[in-house]
Amino acid sequence: MGIPRLTSYCLPYSDSSILGCGDSKCSLHKTHSALVIDGPGLAHHLYYRLLASQPTTLNAIDAQPSYEEIGRAFIIYLRELQEHNISVIRVYFDGYLPFSKRATRQSRLNASLSLLKTFQAYHSHGIRSWENFPGPHHITTEVLFETTSRIPDKFKGLPPTPFFVPAVLDALCASDYADIVEIVPGEADSYCARIANVVGATVLTGDSDLLAYDLGLDGAVIFFNQIEKKTVGKKSCAVISAQTFCPSSIAKRLGVTEFSRLAFEVKSDPFITFLEASKRAQKEIQEVTKQALYEKFLGEYLTEDSLSSLEESLKVHHLDPRVAELAVQCASQGQEELQMYLPLLIDDPSRVSAWNVGWDLRCFSYSLLSSNNSLGESKLYEYSRRGGRIVGYKVSKMTKNQQLEYGDSLRRRLGAMKTCLEDIPVAFAWRICAMSETLSWYVEDGRALPANQAIMAVLTGIVSETLGWETIQLSAQVEGALYSYRILKQILGYTWEDLPAITPWKSEVWELLEILPSLDQMLPSHLSLSEDSAYRSNRDMVLGLIKTTLTESNQLTAVALLSEREEVDKVSSQVDVYGSTKKSKKQKNGSEKETVPTKAASTKRPDNCIAYLA
Repeated sequence: MGIPRLTSYCLPYSDSSILGCGDSKCSLHKTHSALVIDGPGLAHHLYYRLLASQPTTLNAIDAQPSYEEIGRAFIIYLRELQEHNISVIRVYFDGYLPFSKRATRQSRLNASLSLLKTFQAYHSHGIRSWENFPGPHHITTEVLFETTSRIPDKFKGLPPTPFFVPAVLDALCASDYADIVEIVPGEADSYCARIANVVGATVLTGDSDLLAYDLGLDGAVIFFNQIEKKTVGKKSCAVISAQTFCPSSIAKRLGVTEFSRLAFEVKSDPFITFLEASKRAQKEIQEVTKQALYEKFLGEYLTEDSLSSLEESLKVHHLDPRVAELAVQCASQGQEELQMYLPLLIDDPSRVSAWNVGWDLRCFSYSLLSSNNSLGESKLYEYSRRGGRIVGYKVSKMTKNQQLEYGDSLRRRLGAMKTCLEDIPVAFAWRICAMSETLSWYVEDGRALPANQAIMAVLTGIVSETLGWETIQLSAQVEGALYSYRILKQILGYTWEDLPAITPWKSEVWELLEILPSLDQMLPSHLSLSEDSAYRSNRDMVLGLIKTTLTESNQLTAVALLSEREEVDKVSSQVDVYGSTKKSKKQKNGSEKETVPTKAASTKRPDNCIAYLA
């Protein structure tokens, strides 16, 4: 989140250093101190490095790096550090953000939503698809360590893909680096700072906040945009170098007792010069009010997180960050209100939120987690886009009997899916399952089904000249459904020992969810789908699989409507392959308004549910 101007102010006091050399026998370039990495920060940095390297022939959606690419880029980056004999001792990921940071998070989510709304308004008639597919993205270390290239303007209009941080975690946990990766019950910053303080490590981050922590005498900070590969010396050694910021050293040179005082002065006054900030930091604080503000500032940068006592009891290491955060809240005492923040899906902001699909799955998941943590009357709110803003909706937690009923229904539904889809690839089978879930939602919410062409586009990547918003919306809904299954899988695994052994659905549902693929397989990019021709040309087979799944799940109305739509499509040539030229009757009349899911009595959003901005 950062302290504005602090890095640029301190740059003249940083040291140019060589972190490592590609020649392990080189005596001229000794290895720098070990690195500890801010995982989410590096994931964001690499995402935008990949985006900047995409050919401008792509549109903004197709240019977004796939989950496979961002995971692969992260591993290539770590391997390059290793090949230059740089020791990485930990890669930390946030598992909890304190209450004080929630306003900032809310602001960022709303800013991303504003970006999406502007993009949709500018491309209201759809987005022109790529003309010539450039082929798979060739990821090189030059791309990842390059810091001067700029992101093309046409790619800046969209927020990043919603699940790229969990996708990076999937890739890391399946790699040789799994042992150094950790999701912590707190902010990654504080854990990075703690190691830097104890062992004199250097933190690799993109956040100037790290400079305000107590890093000890030898702890230092390096920023992603100031690390580079180059060749030096008579032997033309390949090295990785960077500007290193050592807060204790900078404070000593400026005559400041603690660097945190300097950081406080810079943060407190947006117009202060560095010279004036240094002079103020050299003096003791006289005003009582300012002293109180300084103590509050220090409280935000404690290396011993207030949740550190939970480290041993919490097993959040295999949870996605947002799920881990909910688990930490549930384990904390005195939490009157729990909050689950869902990432912003790339959907059509003029329509209902794509997160409405999968609501019942998430209600079931939250109920399992909260009912097994003795939370009593604690209220739970799920934050996501609803209409044109980010709001929190109160979750009606299921009773034990409702959990048993829904769990048994889910067991039958997933069992039917497995039976009719067991002969096709697992990832494609789950996408069929999520599409069936989405189409069922359309029927039960009283909405017209999407065009069959849009369904095919989402599942197989069928290409057209224009990518319409019906397809973008449907794709986001399928993503939301799939990620809701992932949330359930993680929470079920997390609460496994707390669930009664006699729970009838427990083992069967877990067996079915256990084969849920990683995010890069489950949610491939549109271009990756278009490369797979196994199902692309067989429209009847794909639609047949969906109808079979819906039939087995007893969703006969959806089957009938899907068949009826097939007949209509056969005689209609006006609908674009991506469904971009026709709108539903509700849309034409301007009557498609924000509604809430109404799947089952136990999972309905209550009529008096609270929607508010934090």
